Amino acid sequence: TIDETGLVTKLSPSVSINYSQPRINLALDYTINAVIYDGLEADNYENQNLNFVTKITHLPNRWSSKLFSRVSQANISTDGLQIVNGISESENTSELRTYGLNTNYQGRLGDDIIYKTDLSAGAANYKGQDRKNSYGVNLAVNNKSNNNFTWNSSFSSNISTSSNEIEKNEQIDRIQLEFNYRFNHKYQAFLSADKSSTSNNQLNDTGSTVGILWTPQKNSRIKFGTGIRGDDTSYILDMLLKKRRLQFSMNYFELVTSSQQLTLEQTSDQQTGLVSINQSLSIYPVLIKKGEVKLSAKGRRNELGLSYVQQTTDQKTNNVPKEKSQGLVLSAKHLLSSRSNLTVSLSQSDTETNQKNTVNDLQFGYNKKMSKSTSVTAYLRKTEQTSDIAENEYINNLIGFKFLAVF
Repeated sequence: TIDETGLVTKLSPSVSINYSQPRINLALDYTINAVIYDGLEADNYENQNLNFVTKITHLPNRWSSKLFSRVSQANISTDGLQIVNGISESENTSELRTYGLNTNYQGRLGDDIIYKTDLSAGAANYKGQDRKNSYGVNLAVNNKSNNNFTWNSSFSSNISTSSNEIEKNEQIDRIQLEFNYRFNHKYQAFLSADKSSTSNNQLNDTGSTVGILWTPQKNSRIKFGTGIRGDDTSYILDMLLKKRRLQFSMNYFELVTSSQQLTLEQTSDQQTGLVSINQSLSIYPVLIKKGEVKLSAKGRRNELGLSYVQQTTDQKTNNVPKEKSQGLVLSAKHLLSSRSNLTVSLSQSDTETNQKNTVNDLQFGYNKKMSKSTSVTAYLRKTEQTSDIAENEYINNLIGFKFLAVF
């Protein structure tokens, strides 16, 4: 930390179970983490991580369901303090428990109309706090005819409940329409509109966008549009370019959702090494503006990756500041042989709510497969956070060794 140095030892025994059949897939990963401090003024602690997912195919290509449960460590508040390596807890760190199930069905009405339905239910809570429940329905209908004119529509409704007397129950409804006209096999024009209905009237503006879709090749597309949302200008961007071993993508979207839903999505995808400041379970509606750029290149022995993400979370109220975050990740992988490789990743993330924080993270790793059932990993990691709040600053130097055996 900023004023002391010591040794931290982390022991993480874990078990993984995978079961796969034509119509059912089950995956279970469970880990107990024991952290022991030496020379630091901190208490030893234990926590656990669980990821359980079961996927069931009732009717191939038509009806499927998923059941999941997850236990993870997260930041309980949005004061801007990030935990990026999971080995040094703060007062914000708490156990996040999530549960859920969903089922989806798709079919046809006649030859041209395709419909998809999705029903979901879930719950989330931090250890020792009230549980938040959510129930959702999504319906999408579109035509896939050979005519030049096509359309698609969708309706979603999500209800969140809370036993907290301060936070009322919330419902977020959203309807979207899009019309497309194809000039030829490469160019299309589109017109879209969406409307949200929430308890926050500032987020209920109608949005409309007009733009063009260009598909220069089979695996490439560029969709860009601009329009208005209330008194503000809005945009949409969906770009994907592929050429041999190179892939480039760029996306931007705006969506009315809740902090609770964002937290559930972020806990299920933390592979970039960047942890969002927004790990609140508030069910109050917010407007998300998110842009992302990704570039990847693959060779025979080398892989390179670059990604940049920028996100703004806004409740559109004067007494609640916007939550801003951006992150850059650069990664590389070099194959030493068919059984071993070297990896390196460098990331930087900036977050701002009531405070401003910058986290720099550098990792080196060596991975080797010893046999069909065993592998080892050795890694070095350096993490440093700077902040306009002195208590939030820290430096972590980590050396690790992992042995994996599959039975």
